[in-house]
Amino acid sequence: MLDDMREVISVGLITNGTSVNTTDRDDIQAAQDYIIKQKNNISAFTYDSIPMVQSGDIVAAQWYVGAMLYVFDNPNELAYIIPEEGATMYQENMCILKSAPNKDNAKKFLEFFTQPEIAALNTSQQTNGTMNTKAIELLPESLRNNPSINPPEDVKNKLQLFKELGQGIRLYDRAWTRIRTS
Repeated sequence: MLDDMREVISVGLITNGTSVNTTDRDDIQAAQDYIIKQKNNISAFTYDSIPMVQSGDIVAAQWYVGAMLYVFDNPNELAYIIPEEGATMYQENMCILKSAPNKDNAKKFLEFFTQPEIAALNTSQQTNGTMNTKAIELLPESLRNNPSINPPEDVKNKLQLFKELGQGIRLYDRAWTRIRTS
């Protein structure tokens, strides 16, 4: 599993039918307990699981949609799936800092990057998908119609974005410590 507190705990939350943004102590406790019960099946908490899957040392790993790069390189051996219960979804963000020394160029870069042709190129290179609907139309069919990169609506409805939890993050911190030390 990923070495990521929110991602790992979210597996328990989603499995239990709970929001990945809950700050309910009982929900987080139940997710923590679920993960701890699975620890005999977890080889490591790491961001370096791709080589372990590629070598066959492990048969599955929690990873991001960018893993599709590896799947495309070896489609007979590897696959990427979104669990039927759902998963987390992320978004790539860019911003211009208030203190940026050259805001005009930064704005030009953002405008460049959001052009459909550029967003489609980025998706083709990174296999991370895009919410730019005009860019999706420009993707090769293998990406445009790939349910892991551009999931159908019923799957999208089961994906959850992380939100800032404020002080609620302390509950996750405690659960993560228990998960890691149990």
